[in-house]
Amino acid sequence: MKRSLTILVLIFVVTMNSSVGFAKNDKAKGNANKNNNKQTESVAKDIGNLINPDVTSREMRRYLDGYNVSTAKALPPGIAKNLARGKPLPPGIAKKSFPQSEYNDLPHYDGYEWVRAGTSMILVDVASRVIAKVLERVFD
Repeated sequence: MKRSLTILVLIFVVTMNSSVGFAKNDKAKGNANKNNNKQTESVAKDIGNLINPDVTSREMRRYLDGYNVSTAKALPPGIAKNLARGKPLPPGIAKKSFPQSEYNDLPHYDGYEWVRAGTSMILVDVASRVIAKVLERVFD
């Protein structure tokens, strides 16, 4: 009888500890979701302030035809998927700026600059480094 009572108490204690652990984990997830929502709201505000030019990859290739611009290798898929409108330009990717003075034919937008990353051409807000437009396969 004592043995079954001891086992019952042990099962009860283990069950209570695990349910407390689940509650703490749920609370941590809730805090993570709150932080994620704040980041989403911040990105949404940035997107609302970004311009959205109508230029296409084909038009950009036409603009660059007169310049000696070489082809490039595509970015790795993990990095390429992070290049999206409203997201910050990922740090550490190999990128090259296009100075307006040298590339007069490129569309110009005040407060933005064109950068090249892999085969993509990206319009970036200079102040926030948030991506306004991604033109893929410009440098194939």
